[in-house]
Formats: sequence, structure tokens, C-alpha cells
Amino acid sequence: MSKMTASCDEAIVSTFIHTLPYEILLITFRLVAWVPQDDPHSLVSSYSSPGLFHTKTTIQLGAVCSRWRYIIWQAPHLWTDCLLTLPNCPLNVTKLALKNTQGNPITALIDFNSRISSAKLRTILVEHRSHIQCLRISLSPWDARQEWVATAQFLDSPHSFPSLRELSINGDIGKGSIAWDHLRLFIQCDQPHQLAYVRPRNHFTPWHVANEWLTVLHICNVIPIDQCCRLLLHSPNLIQFRCVTPRPSSKLFEPASLLSPSSPPIFRDKLEVLEWGIYPRSGSDEWYLWLLSAFRFPSLRHLSWVANRPMASLSQTRPFFLGSSPGIQSISWTEGGIPWFLENLPELNTTVQTLRLKCTVAFPALFTHLSTPRLDGSPRFPNLKSLKLSFFTSNKQLLSESVLQFLSSRHQIPSSPFNKLVLESGIYGPIKFDEEQEVKLKFFRKAGIVLDLVEAEWGLPIVSGFVIG
Repeated sequence: MSKMTASCDEAIVSTFIHTLPYEILLITFRLVAWVPQDDPHSLVSSYSSPGLFHTKTTIQLGAVCSRWRYIIWQAPHLWTDCLLTLPNCPLNVTKLALKNTQGNPITALIDFNSRISSAKLRTILVEHRSHIQCLRISLSPWDARQEWVATAQFLDSPHSFPSLRELSINGDIGKGSIAWDHLRLFIQCDQPHQLAYVRPRNHFTPWHVANEWLTVLHICNVIPIDQCCRLLLHSPNLIQFRCVTPRPSSKLFEPASLLSPSSPPIFRDKLEVLEWGIYPRSGSDEWYLWLLSAFRFPSLRHLSWVANRPMASLSQTRPFFLGSSPGIQSISWTEGGIPWFLENLPELNTTVQTLRLKCTVAFPALFTHLSTPRLDGSPRFPNLKSLKLSFFTSNKQLLSESVLQFLSSRHQIPSSPFNKLVLESGIYGPIKFDEEQEVKLKFFRKAGIVLDLVEAEWGLPIVSGFVIG
């Protein structure tokens, strides 16, 4: 169900709430997204962003008209988790909904793009901060300086959010982002277990995070790369770490100052999800190599890597990093050439189940490589379940032939679990198959393999993310 429209008949909705099974209610209320301004008496639900919420139950406040709100409030068993979307919720509505959470965990989503009132934020967050476990902050692309000051007012002590476990900071650096070059975020280390963000030009307002308790840390378009690396260094309990397109280095830290080259590598035994997306910038290579040489992730399950150019320098870390992560199941890789790990990391050959590869040109050599057995005669990635390839341009005729070669090689693997191939093209449209090739494709479809040809609406597919499952 991707879209649902319903009228606000209180009697019908009451029956709906009290008669449907609990599991159905969870799914239904996770779909609640927004109500058009010109039609407040309809509920329009969309599941357009399934990756945004990951909790078992999410109810978005301020998104439904008053009668629906009233009925939702009468079902406190639904409030196993609460998502605050600020500033969309009227203050009195937010307070009532928070009261109904009965002390359950709260996720606070703060969107500064909506000109939120700092006074309103303080009232809400301070009163319920002991229950807030997830804090997601979205900064506007125009001038985030005042937003950081406002945020610092709530995070003025390491004890501001004693239950905080997940922190997400996203800065949308669009074309109009003229202020980012002046937004210099620096880190001071007041104590070994605390990091304080300080803006020297803005009253030296600190922002403290007791990062030793963080399990999820997402940083996008905001903090300089050297400080992102320092965050990873001082967050020992992370399960997920996503660092995407950070700002250029502030030169406050150098790799050798964070960890001496002679020091033994640091093990992050709990980290299961790592997304490392740094596009080519001056000085980024040294931080690539620092990450690869300084850390080991023995429990890593899902890796998303954005290099956007061939990473020959990865060979310097051959015995390390991915080789010390034997349980990787899902890899999303964006690079200019054939991914380096396909040939150089035999340790991953039997564990990887999902591959998502993004490149500028979809070249037949990639499928040929995946179709060719290893030197010992064993197939490459015998447990591979799905492959998604995103590309901008291609030699469509040669690519279609190599796709069939790849599908044939998968079909020949005994008990192969492979069941899905997705080809996502750029602005030049999906690849074409002739009649003879269509006959072969039908054979693979009957064998249970799903083939999706997708034309990406957004052009060059360079956005990082996961395809898991």
C-alpha cells in the first residue's frame, strides 16, 4: 500500500482502531506522512521514504487532522515509540502526545529549514530530554550559524540528554549554500570522554555530546573531515557510523596527531554499519588511508564506500581493514573503475549476499569479471542474492550481452540463492534487449530471477546508500 486516502469519520475510525490487529495498526500508522493544507479533512499517507524511520512503530505528530489525532491518542498501546517532527506540531499537541508516550523512547527530528522557534524547542526538549534517545538535526542550506547557536542551548551540558543513543546531523548544501565556508566548527576535548563543538566567532558557545554512549552517529555535509575522524576515534560503542561528504579538513587535526603510525590499530568490535563517502577534495586521500590503517571492524556487516575515482592507494592496506571484517554481507560501492575489493579480498567471496555498485559507465568487463570463476575454479560470490548496478552511460549492446552471460553463470551455480538483478541507468535510458535475448531473459525469470530495468529520474546516480536484504 503506497497511498491511502480516508475521510475523518470518527465512528469509523474508532472502530478501525479497536478492531484491527495490533500488527496492522503499526503498519498503518507508520504510513502517516502529511495532510495537504487545502484539504485538512483527508488523510493522505505515503511510504515514499521507507529508509527514514527504522523503529518498530513510528507515529508522526502534526501530520493528521484533529479527529485522527484524538483517536490515536486513545490508543496508548500504539505509543511504543514517538517521533517528534518539529516545528510541524502545535506545542499543546506535542505535549499531549508526549504525555501519552508513558516514558517510552522518543525520537526528536528538528528541521531548521522550517524557521523553528528556539523557545519552543527548549520547552519541548528540556521537559522530555530524559526520554529522548534519538536526535536528528537538519540544518538549512542558507545560514546555519544561528541554528548551531540555538542547538547549543540545549546541548550545553554532557548531561543534557542522558538517554541519547543516536545522533544525526544533516546539512543540505544546495546551490544556495553560501554560508558554509564561514561555518567553521571546531572540536575541543574538555575531557577524554567528551567532545565539545565550539564556534569561535559566535560567543564560544559549546555543544557537548557524551559520545561514549552513542550507538548511532550520522554526519552529512556538516563537519570537517578531520573532526569526523576524531568523532569515530572517541565513540567506542558505535553500531552505525555514517560520514557522507564532510567539509574539507579544518587543519585542526592531522592523521598522525590523532593516532601515531606506530600505534596498534583500534578495534571497533560493535560497529556493524559503516558508510564512508568522501568525494575528491584536496587532502582527502590521507584521511582515506588513515581510516583504513587505523581501524579494524571485525563485526562489520554492511559497508557503503564512496570514492568516485579508482582507489589504487587501497592496495597499501591489503592485509587490513576489509580483510579483518570477515562477516560483511552487504556492500554499496561507488567508484570510477571496477571495485578493487572484487579481486583483492577473497575473504569476502563467500559472505557477501548483496552488492550495489555505482559507476559513471556500466562496462561489460564488470559482468565478465563476476561471471568468470576464480583461479581455483570456484564461482565468485556463490552466496550472492542480489546485484544492483547504477550507471550513467553504457554501450547498451555489449552490456546486454554481458548481462545474459552473468545470469547464465549464476544459474549454473548449484543451489545459487541469486534472485534479483537491478540495472539503474542515467538520463540516456535503460538498456535494450533484442528478441533472441528476450527469450533467454524469460528463461531466467521462470527460474525465479527478477530483472528490473530502472531509469533514474535524478540523472547521474552518485547518491550513497544501502540495499540490504
